[in-house]
Amino acid sequence: MLRWHPYDGMFVCDCRGRVEHRPALVLRRTGFLARHVTPAHPEHSEDCPFARDPTEGREIVRSYRHPAGQVLRLLGPLQAIGGERHEVARVAYATPRSAVAQLLMRAVVAANIQQVRCGEDRLGLSQQYAEIRRVAADIRVAEEVTLQRVLGTNLDGLNRVIAAIEGVEPRSWRGSRPVGVIICQVDTVEPHLLRAGPERVLEVAGRISVFGESADATRRISPQTPGLAAIVVARPEANERYRALKAYVHPCYGRGDLMLVDSDYERRTLREILDTAAWMLNARKVGMTVEKPVFDIGLPVDEADAQGVRTFCIPDFVVTATDRDLEAVMDLRAGNDQAVGHDCP
Repeated sequence: MLRWHPYDGMFVCDCRGRVEHRPALVLRRTGFLARHVTPAHPEHSEDCPFARDPTEGREIVRSYRHPAGQVLRLLGPLQAIGGERHEVARVAYATPRSAVAQLLMRAVVAANIQQVRCGEDRLGLSQQYAEIRRVAADIRVAEEVTLQRVLGTNLDGLNRVIAAIEGVEPRSWRGSRPVGVIICQVDTVEPHLLRAGPERVLEVAGRISVFGESADATRRISPQTPGLAAIVVARPEANERYRALKAYVHPCYGRGDLMLVDSDYERRTLREILDTAAWMLNARKVGMTVEKPVFDIGLPVDEADAQGVRTFCIPDFVVTATDRDLEAVMDLRAGNDQAVGHDCP
Protein backbone atom coordinates (compact mmCIF):
# COMPACT_ATOMS: atom_id res chain seq x y z
CA MET A 1 0.00 0.00 0.00
CA LEU A 2 1.32 3.45 -0.95
CA ARG A 3 0.67 6.78 0.71
CA TRP A 4 1.32 10.00 -1.25
CA HIS A 5 3.37 12.72 0.44
CA PRO A 6 2.73 15.85 -1.69
CA TYR A 7 5.17 18.06 0.20
CA ASP A 8 8.22 16.04 -0.88
CA GLY A 9 6.81 14.43 -4.04
CA MET A 10 7.15 10.79 -3.01
CA PHE A 11 5.13 7.72 -2.15
CA VAL A 12 5.78 5.94 1.13
CA CYS A 13 5.26 2.17 1.15
CA ASP A 14 4.28 -0.09 4.07
CA CYS A 15 5.80 -3.29 2.63
CA ARG A 16 8.04 -3.60 5.71
CA GLY A 17 5.19 -3.06 8.14
CA ARG A 18 4.96 -0.44 10.82
CA VAL A 19 8.56 0.67 11.06
CA GLU A 20 9.98 4.12 11.81
CA HIS A 21 11.69 4.51 8.44
CA ARG A 22 9.61 3.28 5.51
CA PRO A 23 10.64 2.54 1.91
CA ALA A 24 9.73 5.21 -0.64
CA LEU A 25 9.28 5.73 -4.39
CA VAL A 26 9.34 8.82 -6.59
CA LEU A 27 7.56 9.40 -9.89
CA ARG A 28 9.94 9.84 -12.85
CA ARG A 29 9.21 11.89 -15.95
CA THR A 30 8.97 8.66 -17.91
CA GLY A 31 5.89 7.80 -15.86
CA PHE A 32 7.57 5.01 -13.89
CA LEU A 33 7.85 4.75 -10.14
CA ALA A 34 11.47 4.44 -9.07
CA ARG A 35 12.91 3.36 -5.75
CA HIS A 36 14.15 6.17 -3.53
CA VAL A 37 16.72 4.77 -1.11
CA THR A 38 18.24 7.09 1.50
CA PRO A 39 19.22 6.73 5.17
CA ALA A 40 15.63 7.71 5.98
CA HIS A 41 14.09 5.36 3.39
CA PRO A 42 15.45 1.78 3.29
CA GLU A 43 15.15 -0.79 0.50
CA HIS A 44 11.72 -2.27 -0.17
CA SER A 45 10.84 -5.78 0.90
CA GLU A 46 11.95 -8.26 -1.80
CA ASP A 47 8.34 -9.31 -2.48
CA CYS A 48 7.05 -5.74 -2.73
CA PRO A 49 5.52 -5.20 -6.21
CA PHE A 50 6.71 -1.56 -6.19
CA ALA A 51 10.34 -2.47 -5.65
CA ARG A 52 11.31 -2.96 -9.30
CA ASP A 53 12.62 -0.48 -11.83
CA PRO A 54 11.55 -1.01 -15.49
CA THR A 55 14.67 -2.93 -16.55
CA GLU A 56 14.48 -5.25 -13.56
CA GLY A 57 10.74 -5.65 -14.05
CA ARG A 58 11.22 -6.78 -17.66
CA GLU A 59 13.78 -9.37 -16.61
CA ILE A 60 11.43 -10.76 -13.97
CA VAL A 61 8.62 -11.03 -16.51
CA ARG A 62 10.92 -12.80 -18.98
CA SER A 63 11.82 -15.38 -16.33
CA TYR A 64 8.18 -16.52 -16.30
CA ARG A 65 8.00 -17.18 -20.06
CA HIS A 66 8.19 -20.78 -21.25
CA PRO A 67 11.92 -21.48 -21.92
CA ALA A 68 11.13 -23.59 -24.98
CA GLY A 69 14.21 -25.22 -26.46
CA GLN A 70 16.63 -23.43 -24.17
CA VAL A 71 19.44 -25.22 -22.36
CA LEU A 72 18.71 -24.75 -18.65
CA ARG A 73 21.93 -23.86 -16.82
CA LEU A 74 21.13 -25.01 -13.31
CA LEU A 75 24.42 -23.99 -11.70
CA GLY A 76 27.15 -21.47 -12.30
CA PRO A 77 30.90 -22.15 -12.21
CA LEU A 78 32.36 -24.35 -9.52
CA GLN A 79 32.52 -22.50 -6.23
CA ALA A 80 32.17 -23.05 -2.51
CA ILE A 81 28.65 -23.08 -1.08
CA GLY A 82 29.59 -20.36 1.39
CA GLY A 83 26.82 -18.35 3.01
CA GLU A 84 23.99 -20.31 1.37
CA ARG A 85 24.64 -23.42 3.43
CA HIS A 86 21.53 -24.74 5.21
CA GLU A 87 19.37 -21.79 4.18
CA VAL A 88 15.62 -22.04 3.53
CA ALA A 89 14.21 -19.15 1.51
CA ARG A 90 10.67 -18.24 0.51
CA VAL A 91 10.20 -17.22 -3.11
CA ALA A 92 7.09 -15.70 -4.69
CA TYR A 93 5.90 -14.10 -7.91
CA ALA A 94 7.69 -10.86 -7.06
CA THR A 95 11.06 -12.61 -7.45
CA PRO A 96 12.65 -13.92 -10.67
CA ARG A 97 11.99 -17.57 -11.44
CA SER A 98 15.16 -19.63 -11.18
CA ALA A 99 16.38 -22.10 -13.80
CA VAL A 100 15.63 -24.96 -11.39
CA ALA A 101 12.02 -23.78 -11.04
CA GLN A 102 11.77 -23.36 -14.82
CA LEU A 103 12.94 -26.95 -15.28
CA LEU A 104 10.29 -28.26 -12.89
CA MET A 105 7.55 -26.23 -14.61
CA ARG A 106 8.64 -27.40 -18.06
CA ALA A 107 8.56 -31.03 -16.97
CA VAL A 108 5.06 -30.98 -15.45
CA VAL A 109 3.59 -29.01 -18.36
CA ALA A 110 5.11 -31.32 -20.98
CA ALA A 111 3.83 -34.33 -19.03
CA ASN A 112 0.27 -32.84 -19.08
CA ILE A 113 0.18 -32.90 -15.29
CA GLN A 114 -1.17 -29.34 -15.15
CA GLN A 115 -4.34 -30.29 -17.01
CA VAL A 116 -7.35 -32.32 -15.89
CA ARG A 117 -9.94 -33.58 -18.38
CA CYS A 118 -13.11 -34.30 -16.45
CA GLY A 119 -14.61 -37.70 -17.18
CA GLU A 120 -11.21 -39.23 -18.01
CA ASP A 121 -9.17 -41.27 -15.55
CA ARG A 122 -6.36 -39.27 -13.99
CA LEU A 123 -2.92 -40.89 -14.23
CA GLY A 124 -1.74 -42.43 -10.98
CA LEU A 125 1.34 -41.15 -9.18
CA SER A 126 3.75 -43.71 -10.66
CA GLN A 127 2.39 -42.99 -14.15
CA GLN A 128 2.85 -39.25 -13.64
CA TYR A 129 6.49 -39.84 -12.71
CA ALA A 130 6.86 -42.06 -15.78
CA GLU A 131 5.52 -39.24 -17.96
CA ILE A 132 8.03 -36.81 -16.43
CA ARG A 133 10.84 -39.24 -17.22
CA ARG A 134 9.54 -39.59 -20.78
CA VAL A 135 9.31 -35.86 -21.55
CA ALA A 136 12.70 -35.25 -19.89
CA ALA A 137 14.20 -36.42 -23.21
CA ASP A 138 13.22 -33.02 -24.65
CA ILE A 139 14.75 -30.92 -21.85
CA ARG A 140 18.47 -30.20 -21.97
CA VAL A 141 20.75 -29.44 -19.01
CA ALA A 142 23.76 -29.12 -21.35
CA GLU A 143 24.08 -28.80 -25.12
CA GLU A 144 24.52 -32.57 -25.50
CA VAL A 145 22.90 -33.87 -22.29
CA THR A 146 19.17 -34.32 -21.80
CA LEU A 147 17.51 -34.28 -18.41
CA GLN A 148 16.36 -37.86 -19.02
CA ARG A 149 19.94 -39.14 -18.78
CA VAL A 150 20.56 -37.68 -15.30
CA LEU A 151 17.08 -37.73 -13.74
CA GLY A 152 15.86 -39.53 -10.64
CA THR A 153 12.34 -39.55 -9.21
CA ASN A 154 12.96 -40.84 -5.68
CA LEU A 155 14.27 -38.91 -2.70
CA ASP A 156 16.50 -41.88 -1.82
CA GLY A 157 17.86 -42.14 -5.38
CA LEU A 158 20.90 -39.88 -4.92
CA ASN A 159 23.47 -42.60 -5.65
CA ARG A 160 21.70 -43.61 -8.86
CA VAL A 161 21.70 -40.01 -10.07
CA ILE A 162 25.41 -39.67 -9.24
CA ALA A 163 26.14 -42.84 -11.22
CA ALA A 164 24.14 -41.41 -14.15
CA ILE A 165 26.15 -38.15 -14.08
CA GLU A 166 29.44 -40.05 -14.03
CA GLY A 167 28.20 -42.21 -16.89
CA VAL A 168 27.99 -39.22 -19.24
CA GLU A 169 31.11 -38.66 -21.32
CA PRO A 170 32.97 -35.58 -19.99
CA ARG A 171 33.07 -33.97 -23.44
CA SER A 172 29.25 -33.92 -23.51
CA TRP A 173 29.31 -31.35 -20.69
CA ARG A 174 31.29 -28.80 -22.73
CA GLY A 175 30.51 -25.35 -21.40
CA SER A 176 28.24 -26.71 -18.68
CA ARG A 177 28.72 -27.97 -15.18
CA PRO A 178 27.93 -31.71 -14.72
CA VAL A 179 24.62 -31.95 -12.87
CA GLY A 180 21.82 -34.35 -12.13
CA VAL A 181 18.28 -33.72 -10.94
CA ILE A 182 15.84 -35.47 -8.62
CA ILE A 183 12.14 -34.62 -9.04
CA CYS A 184 9.95 -36.04 -6.28
CA GLN A 185 7.31 -35.25 -3.70
CA VAL A 186 8.38 -34.07 -0.24
CA ASP A 187 6.28 -33.48 2.83
CA THR A 188 8.73 -31.75 5.18
CA VAL A 189 11.18 -28.92 4.56
CA GLU A 190 13.81 -28.12 7.17
CA PRO A 191 16.86 -25.80 7.05
CA HIS A 192 19.11 -28.59 5.76
CA LEU A 193 16.78 -31.49 4.99
CA LEU A 194 14.00 -32.66 2.72
CA ARG A 195 11.82 -35.51 3.98
CA ALA A 196 9.31 -37.80 2.29
CA GLY A 197 7.75 -39.94 4.99
CA PRO A 198 9.52 -40.96 8.20
CA GLU A 199 12.44 -42.79 6.58
CA ARG A 200 13.33 -41.07 3.29
CA VAL A 201 15.56 -38.09 4.06
CA LEU A 202 17.94 -36.09 1.86
CA GLU A 203 20.44 -33.53 3.09
CA VAL A 204 20.73 -30.44 0.90
CA ALA A 205 24.01 -28.61 1.26
CA GLY A 206 22.84 -25.25 -0.10
CA ARG A 207 19.66 -23.24 -0.40
CA ILE A 208 16.17 -24.74 -0.39
CA SER A 209 13.72 -22.33 -2.08
CA VAL A 210 10.04 -22.84 -1.25
CA PHE A 211 7.33 -21.13 -3.28
CA GLY A 212 4.62 -19.38 -1.29
CA GLU A 213 2.97 -15.97 -1.15
CA SER A 214 2.42 -16.29 2.61
CA ALA A 215 5.28 -15.54 4.98
CA ASP A 216 5.00 -18.99 6.62
CA ALA A 217 5.04 -20.84 3.28
CA THR A 218 7.93 -23.08 4.31
CA ARG A 219 5.82 -24.52 7.13
CA ARG A 220 2.91 -25.31 4.82
CA ILE A 221 4.64 -28.25 3.14
CA SER A 222 3.35 -31.24 5.10
CA PRO A 223 2.03 -34.79 4.62
CA GLN A 224 -1.42 -33.26 4.09
CA THR A 225 -0.18 -30.49 1.79
CA PRO A 226 2.93 -31.89 0.05
CA GLY A 227 5.29 -30.18 -2.35
CA LEU A 228 7.02 -31.23 -5.55
CA ALA A 229 10.78 -30.70 -5.38
CA ALA A 230 13.44 -30.30 -8.05
CA ILE A 231 16.82 -31.06 -6.45
CA VAL A 232 20.13 -30.30 -8.17
CA VAL A 233 22.97 -32.78 -7.66
CA ALA A 234 26.56 -31.70 -8.41
CA ARG A 235 30.02 -31.23 -6.93
CA PRO A 236 30.35 -28.10 -4.75
CA GLU A 237 33.98 -27.89 -5.83
CA ALA A 238 36.06 -29.88 -8.31
CA ASN A 239 37.71 -32.08 -5.66
CA GLU A 240 34.57 -32.75 -3.60
CA ARG A 241 32.02 -35.54 -3.83
CA TYR A 242 28.65 -35.17 -5.52
CA ARG A 243 25.91 -33.88 -3.25
CA ALA A 244 22.44 -32.40 -3.37
CA LEU A 245 23.42 -28.73 -3.66
CA LYS A 246 20.12 -26.87 -3.85
CA ALA A 247 16.40 -27.45 -4.28
CA TYR A 248 13.21 -25.74 -5.35
CA VAL A 249 9.91 -26.86 -3.78
CA HIS A 250 6.44 -25.92 -5.07
CA PRO A 251 3.13 -26.92 -3.44
CA CYS A 252 1.24 -29.68 -5.29
CA TYR A 253 -2.36 -30.84 -5.27
CA GLY A 254 -2.01 -33.88 -3.06
CA ARG A 255 -0.07 -37.00 -2.17
CA GLY A 256 -1.44 -38.84 -5.20
CA ASP A 257 -1.19 -35.97 -7.69
CA LEU A 258 1.82 -33.89 -8.76
CA MET A 259 -0.22 -30.99 -10.21
CA LEU A 260 1.36 -27.74 -9.02
CA VAL A 261 -0.80 -25.22 -7.15
CA ASP A 262 0.23 -21.97 -5.49
CA SER A 263 -1.44 -22.35 -2.09
CA ASP A 264 -3.82 -24.43 -0.01
CA TYR A 265 -6.50 -21.93 -1.03
CA GLU A 266 -5.98 -23.01 -4.64
CA ARG A 267 -6.14 -26.68 -3.62
CA ARG A 268 -9.58 -26.14 -2.10
CA THR A 269 -10.71 -24.07 -5.08
CA LEU A 270 -9.57 -26.75 -7.53
CA ARG A 271 -11.59 -29.36 -5.65
CA GLU A 272 -14.67 -27.15 -5.97
CA ILE A 273 -14.05 -26.65 -9.70
CA LEU A 274 -13.63 -30.39 -10.28
CA ASP A 275 -16.78 -31.18 -8.30
CA THR A 276 -18.71 -28.64 -10.39
CA ALA A 277 -17.21 -30.02 -13.61
CA ALA A 278 -18.27 -33.56 -12.63
CA TRP A 279 -21.84 -32.32 -12.06
CA MET A 280 -21.82 -30.52 -15.44
CA LEU A 281 -20.71 -33.72 -17.15
CA ASN A 282 -23.31 -35.92 -15.47
CA ALA A 283 -26.25 -33.52 -15.43
CA ARG A 284 -25.71 -31.46 -18.58
CA LYS A 285 -23.42 -33.70 -20.63
CA VAL A 286 -20.87 -30.88 -20.87
CA GLY A 287 -17.25 -32.03 -20.63
CA MET A 288 -14.73 -29.64 -19.10
CA THR A 289 -10.98 -29.28 -19.05
CA VAL A 290 -9.29 -27.55 -16.12
CA GLU A 291 -5.76 -26.21 -16.54
CA LYS A 292 -3.49 -24.66 -13.94
CA PRO A 293 -1.05 -22.48 -15.96
CA VAL A 294 2.47 -21.97 -14.64
CA PHE A 295 3.95 -19.84 -17.45
CA ASP A 296 3.24 -16.28 -18.58
CA ILE A 297 0.62 -16.23 -21.35
CA GLY A 298 0.69 -12.46 -22.01
CA LEU A 299 2.32 -10.58 -24.85
CA PRO A 300 6.07 -11.04 -25.29
CA VAL A 301 7.80 -8.42 -23.17
CA ASP A 302 9.31 -6.54 -26.12
CA GLU A 303 5.86 -6.16 -27.71
CA ALA A 304 4.44 -4.83 -24.46
CA ASP A 305 7.23 -2.28 -23.95
CA ALA A 306 5.52 0.33 -26.11
CA GLN A 307 2.66 0.33 -23.62
CA GLY A 308 4.96 0.36 -20.62
CA VAL A 309 6.33 -2.48 -18.53
CA ARG A 310 3.63 -5.04 -17.76
CA THR A 311 3.41 -7.69 -15.11
CA PHE A 312 3.23 -11.30 -16.22
CA CYS A 313 -0.11 -12.94 -16.87
CA ILE A 314 -0.55 -16.32 -15.15
CA PRO A 315 -4.24 -17.07 -14.52
CA ASP A 316 -4.95 -19.23 -11.51
CA PHE A 317 -7.09 -21.62 -13.57
CA VAL A 318 -8.39 -21.85 -17.13
CA VAL A 319 -11.64 -23.81 -17.45
CA THR A 320 -12.72 -24.84 -20.95
CA ALA A 321 -15.97 -26.50 -22.00
CA THR A 322 -14.99 -29.13 -24.55
CA ASP A 323 -16.95 -29.27 -27.83
CA ARG A 324 -18.28 -25.80 -27.09
CA ASP A 325 -16.85 -22.36 -27.67
CA LEU A 326 -16.64 -21.54 -23.98
CA GLU A 327 -13.64 -20.65 -21.86
CA ALA A 328 -13.38 -19.14 -18.37
CA VAL A 329 -10.21 -17.64 -16.92
CA MET A 330 -10.26 -17.75 -13.13
CA ASP A 331 -8.25 -15.22 -11.15
CA LEU A 332 -8.38 -15.81 -7.41
CA ARG A 333 -8.14 -12.97 -4.93
CA ALA A 334 -6.60 -13.13 -1.49
CA GLY A 335 -8.35 -15.53 0.83
CA ASN A 336 -7.17 -16.98 4.11
CA ASP A 337 -3.99 -18.24 2.45
CA GLN A 338 -3.35 -15.03 0.48
CA ALA A 339 -3.77 -16.63 -2.91
CA VAL A 340 -2.37 -14.39 -5.58
CA GLY A 341 -4.23 -13.19 -8.66
CA HIS A 342 -2.91 -11.53 -11.80
CA ASP A 343 -4.82 -9.39 -14.28
CA CYS A 344 -4.33 -10.35 -17.91
CA PRO A 345 -4.02 -7.38 -20.30
